[in-house]
Amino acid sequence: MSHCGGGSNQKGNEGVIAAEGEIRMKKVLFVTFIAVGFGCIGGFGSKANLAWGSKIAFVSKAFNPERRIVIINADGTAPQPLKSRPIPNWPAWSPDGKKIAFIADVPSQLFLIDADGRNLERLRWNMPLGARPAWHPDGTKILFTRFEELIVFDLETKVETQVFFNGWDNGFRDAVWSPDGKQIAFIIQHDRQHDIYVIDVDGGKLRRLTDNVSNDAAPAWSPDGRQIAFYSDRNLKPGICLMDAADGANFKRISSRGEHYPSWSPTGTHIAFWLFLEGKIGVIRVNGGERRVLFDGGQPSWRPEGPASVDPVRKLHVAWGQIKLDL
Repeated sequence: MSHCGGGSNQKGNEGVIAAEGEIRMKKVLFVTFIAVGFGCIGGFGSKANLAWGSKIAFVSKAFNPERRIVIINADGTAPQPLKSRPIPNWPAWSPDGKKIAFIADVPSQLFLIDADGRNLERLRWNMPLGARPAWHPDGTKILFTRFEELIVFDLETKVETQVFFNGWDNGFRDAVWSPDGKQIAFIIQHDRQHDIYVIDVDGGKLRRLTDNVSNDAAPAWSPDGRQIAFYSDRNLKPGICLMDAADGANFKRISSRGEHYPSWSPTGTHIAFWLFLEGKIGVIRVNGGERRVLFDGGQPSWRPEGPASVDPVRKLHVAWGQIKLDL
């Protein structure tokens, strides 16, 4: 009896030891996952860290008839070219990261394609010259400019709605929605000067954020909606600048080597850019200015969502979504 009892205790101890080992292993994995997650959203770090769960779409050979949409990791690795026909311009990720809208060349048309290059769909013929597609945050509508109009295209009904019209300016450009979908930032051209304006989606409360003899263009809202990144050539230093989205205050220059068309990373820590004259794209850190040229091409669009998510309670970026531990 005592021998049998001892065997039972031994098995029980082994079970406890195994359970404790499993708990320790889970804790190690948890810490590892968190460390990896923070490594990815911090500085550039290694190439693997910058690329982790983050993609950028752009057009290769920006002014070449052979150009196509290419998707790369945010460190410039693993290029994945999509279809070469129709000839694309201005790729724009859907909010869920599953599709890409783009403008086709000659004649100008609006297309939609899956991120893996499948299911090409034409949405609209005869797009206005210089139009760039911008997704509504809920993924149901696409915004673009038409001369002196802001136009919203409903993806389900295919119906267009005019948000705002101004018949006395030279034209609108570069319209983008705010992250909450309540406002639109865009460019109004005054003769040779370009300035950034913001308007409510119902067409009310138009306000001017920049008023400078130089050109301010290509606004891009930060993921938290507090700042707008934009291109400016003030003081003969063309590059990307930041300002408060509410009133245009707190102007800050973060680059001055010709960087254009900013696109924010989902974490708000980095911005993709287009070196227009050099025909290259790159990434710059918002705080600190660390900069990296990645690939030949132009018109970058950073994928809005990736595997990293945010814990709504602790506000922590967690690797591979929320990790459930049975402790």
